[in-house]
Amino acid sequence: QRKVTILARECGLKLELADVPVKSLVPAALESWQPADGAALGDAFVKELEAYDAEMDSLISEAEAAGEVLRFVGAVDVKAGTASVKLGRYPKDHPFA
Repeated sequence: QRKVTILARECGLKLELADVPVKSLVPAALESWQPADGAALGDAFVKELEAYDAEMDSLISEAEAAGEVLRFVGAVDVKAGTASVKLGRYPKDHPFA
């Protein structure tokens, strides 16, 4: 988000961090998640993420079936005066691929 905001400003846009929406890869249910007392944060978080593997596998399969790939991308649209950070589908020959 910060890098996209800086890039947008370099392009002449008057954007603040709050103006750049981010579609997080972290599921909403895990955004404020805390591990159990004594649990290793990283290991416990990865274990919790397993519940969302099927959803991500489905997105990957759909993209693959369409000849595309998934990429987490920050983009600036100078004409529209907007910027965003999100997971998107791109053709396999796209520069982001």
